[in-house]
Amino acid sequence: MRSYWLVTTLVISGCALESEPRATGLEPAPPSQHAETMLAPGVDQVTPLGSLAELEQLALSRHGDLARLRLEQHALEASAAGQKAWPNPRLTYREYLIEVETRVGPQERAFGIEQPIPWPGALDHRSDRAMRQAEGVGFQRIERSRQILSHVRALWAEYFYLGRAIEVRRESLELLERLEQAANDRLSAGRGTTSQVLQIQVEKARLENDLRSMVDRVRPLESALRAETGEPVTRSLRFPDRLESRPPHPADPDAIRAAFVSSDAMLARADAEIRVAESDLDLASYEGWPKLGVGIQTVITGNAIQPGVRGSGDDPWIVGVTLEVPLDRRRPRAAKRVARDRLAAAHASRGQLERERLAALDEALFRRADSLRRVDLYTETLIPKGEESLGALEVAYTGGTGDVSDLLDAERVLLEFRLGLARAESDRLSAEARLRAFLGETASTPTEERGSP
Repeated sequence: MRSYWLVTTLVISGCALESEPRATGLEPAPPSQHAETMLAPGVDQVTPLGSLAELEQLALSRHGDLARLRLEQHALEASAAGQKAWPNPRLTYREYLIEVETRVGPQERAFGIEQPIPWPGALDHRSDRAMRQAEGVGFQRIERSRQILSHVRALWAEYFYLGRAIEVRRESLELLERLEQAANDRLSAGRGTTSQVLQIQVEKARLENDLRSMVDRVRPLESALRAETGEPVTRSLRFPDRLESRPPHPADPDAIRAAFVSSDAMLARADAEIRVAESDLDLASYEGWPKLGVGIQTVITGNAIQPGVRGSGDDPWIVGVTLEVPLDRRRPRAAKRVARDRLAAAHASRGQLERERLAALDEALFRRADSLRRVDLYTETLIPKGEESLGALEVAYTGGTGDVSDLLDAERVLLEFRLGLARAESDRLSAEARLRAFLGETASTPTEERGSP
C-alpha cells in the first residue's frame, strides 16, 4: 500500500515539472547565412519607386513564398531537435477483478512503468534526416529568392520596353501630324491630292490604336510588379529612362558554365534530397533489429488476514526486460528496398536536373549574346541610316518633290528599328538577370545601380 502513494506522487510530480518551459539548448537554429543575405531589409522610406534596386529589395523583404519557406525551414530545424528525444515511457495500471490472496495479504492492483530504449545511433540518424530536409528547404528558399529577382528584373525590362514603345509611338505621331499639316497645305495650294492626306490619316489612326494598346498595357504590368514587391498603389512607379547592362560575373561563357554547377541552388537542393534518401536507407536498417525496453512494476497488496504475519501488506517490486523480435522479415526487407529505390530515384532526378539546367544556361547565354549583337546593330547602323533616310524624304516631301508613300514607309521602318532597339535592350537585361540567377548573385543596391565611384 505504501508503494501506491509513492507511484502516484512520482507521476503527479513528473507532469508538473513537464508543464514548466525549459531552455534545452535545442531551439531552432537560424537559417543559413547565405539564405539570410538574400533577404535584404525593406526600403519603405523611398518614394517614389524609380529604380530596379529598390524593387529588388522590396521583393526580397516582402514576398510571401520566402516567408513561407523560412518558416518551413525553422519548423524542420525544430523537428530535428525533437527527433533526438527518447521514446515516451509507458505507464501501466491493472486492477484485479478478483483479488489474489497470498500469505502476506491480498493483491489488489498493480502499477508499472516501461521505457523503450532506442538503439545507439538511431536517434542521431532521425535528427540528421530532419536537418537535411531543412537544408533542402534552405536551398529551395535561396533558389526562390533568385527566381524572384530574375522575375522582377524581367518585369522591369518589359516595363522599360513599354515606356520606350509609348515614347517612340508618340514621337512618330508628332511626325505624322506634321506631315498631315504639310499634306493639307499642299492640297490647299493645289499641289497635292486627297489620297496623300488619307494615307497619312490611315497611318496615324493605326499608330494611335497601337499607342492606346501600349497605354492599356501599363496597368497590368504595374500590377505584376506590385504583386512581386508588395507595394500599395499609393506609391508611383516611373518608367526607367535607360537600362544599365549588368553582366554576370564571370562574363566568359566557359567560366560561367564552370562556376554554374557549384553555385546553382536547385542542384544543391537535389544533393540535399539525395542525403535525405541516404538517411532513409540508414534508418531502414533498424527495421530488422529487435526493440528493447526495461520496466519496473509494483503490486499493491493489502494486509494479511491473520495478524502478526511477517511482511503483511508489503508491496513486491518486479524489474523486467522486454524484447520485441521482428520474426516476419518482409517488413524490414521492404523498407530497405523502398529506401534503395528512392535513393536511386534521387540520383536519377539530380542527373536529369543538371542536364536541363545546363541547357537552360546555354539558352540564356545565347539570348544575351543575341541581344548584345542586336543592340550594336540598331545603334551603330540601322537607326542612324533610318533617321538619315527619313530626314531626307521629309525634306523632299515638304519641298514638294517627294512621295508620301516612300515617306510613310521610311517612318514605319524607323519606328520598327527604334522599337527593335528597345526590345533588344530589354532582352539583354532579362538574359543577364537569368545568368546572374544561375550564378547566385544577390540583389543590387541603389548605389550599384546608379554607378559607384
